[in-house]
Amino acid sequence: MMDNENKIYITDDGGVEHVMEVILTFAINEKNYVIVNEPGNEEDAFVFTYDDDHNLEVVEDEDELNMAAEVLAAFEGEDDA
Repeated sequence: MMDNENKIYITDDGGVEHVMEVILTFAINEKNYVIVNEPGNEEDAFVFTYDDDHNLEVVEDEDELNMAAEVLAAFEGEDDA
C-alpha cells in the first residue's frame, strides 16, 4: 500500500508490516517498477512491479533485476554529477 512519495508499507506473507523507503520509481515497456529498501539499510534493495491500484509484485526474474540495477546505477550517477 502506498503511503506517500517516500515510504510504502509492505505486509509480508506472515502478516508483518514493514516500512520501506522508496529509492526510485520508473516505467519500462508499460510496466511500473519501484525500488525500495528498509530504512537504515542502504545495502539491500528490493524491486517490485506495481499496477494502477498500487498492488505490488516482487520481481524475481534475473533479467528484470539486472535491468533495475542498471536503471538505479544510472540514476545514482546523475545524483553524483
